Amino acid sequence: ELTSDEMLDRMAKANVSAAMQPMFDRLWAGKNGLYVKRLGINRTSRTNRLASIYKRGIILTGGSDWYITDLNALKGIDAATRIHNEKEQLTPYQAIEIYTKNAAILSGDQDRFGTIEKGKLANFVCLKENILESKSIKDIPIYSLVMKGEQKLI
Repeated sequence: ELTSDEMLDRMAKANVSAAMQPMFDRLWAGKNGLYVKRLGINRTSRTNRLASIYKRGIILTGGSDWYITDLNALKGIDAATRIHNEKEQLTPYQAIEIYTKNAAILSGDQDRFGTIEKGKLANFVCLKENILESKSIKDIPIYSLVMKGEQKLI
């Protein structure tokens, strides 16, 4: 998750995907964080380059490194929009995409999952707030869960 522009260009050219954990940035970035202590300020600026990866058309997916980071996808989506280097932050829409559509593409399941379309399995959550307008995605309450097309109230 420490990359140069050259490396990202090579990844794009080779059609390589990137599976990353945005929550690492929330845990270890920042002024006195583990990244600065271990990598120094200069190299820390090249960590978690989500927007640079996304802009190059590299398939970027978000995940967790359980038990180090939380399994809650909303926390990962939130983290992707709050990367310490503001130039590397994703929009809420892009962050959702790396946890849904892109994850399905990377796993080879894009015909069954990843987007809400006719013919695909309907597995998703209904939130009590518009995720695209939220100031704190990680704190949005989940209203209900839809699994295999059936709604489950939470």
